[in-house]
Amino acid sequence: MLEVIVLCEGQTEREFCREIVAPELAAHGLALSGTLVGKPQRKRGGIRDWAICRAELIRLAKEREDRHLAVLVDYYGMPSTWPGRVTAAGQLNVLRGKCVEDAITLDLAGELPGRFHPCIALHKLKVSFMSIRTWRH
Repeated sequence: MLEVIVLCEGQTEREFCREIVAPELAAHGLALSGTLVGKPQRKRGGIRDWAICRAELIRLAKEREDRHLAVLVDYYGMPSTWPGRVTAAGQLNVLRGKCVEDAITLDLAGELPGRFHPCIALHKLKVSFMSIRTWRH
C-alpha cells in the first residue's frame, strides 16, 4: 500500500485528512495520514517558517524511501518565508495557491522528486465535521 503523509497546518486539516480523505483513498490502496510540525509531544498547529516545514518533510521522507509527502496549508496564514509567497501576493486570487505550490515543489525537487504533492488552500475549511459525517452515511 502506498503511504502518503500530509503535513497539515492545524488540527482542522489533520482531522479532514483522517475523517474524510483517508477512508476514500484507502479503498484505492493509499494509506494517508495527517500530521503537524514538531516533536511528538510538542506538535502544534499554525504554519511555521518554510525552513522548519521543509526540514520536517525531508525528515519524514528519509524514514521511508517509498513514502510520499504532501502539505495542506492555508495561503493567508502562510509566512513570507515560503517559496512563491511574495510573488503570489501580486497574482489573481485564483492563481495564488498554484504559484506557491509550484515554487515549493521546485524547492523540494532535489530531495523529493515525484514524491511531493502540495495543496495550498486560499481559505480554511469552514465545514463542520459533524455535517460531513452525515453526508457519508
